[in-house]
This record gives sequence, structure tokens and C-alpha cells, in this order.
Amino acid sequence: AAASWDGLYDGLQKSGEVRLARGEVVDGTREDVSGYCRELMDAIGARYTINAPIHVGDLFWGVLAFDDCETDRRRCDEEKAAVVAAAQVFGLAIHRHRTQQEREALE
Repeated sequence: AAASWDGLYDGLQKSGEVRLARGEVVDGTREDVSGYCRELMDAIGARYTINAPIHVGDLFWGVLAFDDCETDRRRCDEEKAAVVAAAQVFGLAIHRHRTQQEREALE
């Protein structure tokens, strides 16, 4: 079966989504993953992936993912922290936008 974004979501539900929802970074090389996640990595030529959760308020909203198609080098804690920080910025921006829309709707 060909890899698809729906398949990746299904794979995350079965494996990493719980960890992501708890706020954990999920990363690994293509040898570390299986199922749909591996199919997708193979389809795009990714050798390493790092996924950080995006939370909007208390809601697990989505995932910020970066794939490395050139090397399977594991990332250090500082690099992982940078991805987490970027995901937090996205979450805060979405929250701010929603709050602003709610205020405008009340006016």
C-alpha cells in the first residue's frame, strides 16, 4: 500500500500520538519506525524525522515535523529543544488568533 498522510496519522495514533499529546518529542531514523510511518518516510526519502507536538491551550492540535532526507544523524537535545520551541510558537499564535476572533465576534 502506498504511504499517505492519512496513513501517517493512523500510524501516529497507534504509536507516537500518545507521546506527542503528553508533550514529548517523537524522533527516529527509518530503522526506528515501522508501519505507515516507515512507508511515508520511504516514500519521501526521509532518513530521520523529528516531530514536536503543537498544543493550543490544553488541546493537542497537531504536529510540527521535520524530515532529513540526507542523513540519519540523531539530533542533540539543543536541536530538539529548538523544534519544540517552534511548535510552541505555532500553538501560541493559533491560540492568539482564535482568542482575537472570539473577541471580535462579541463586539
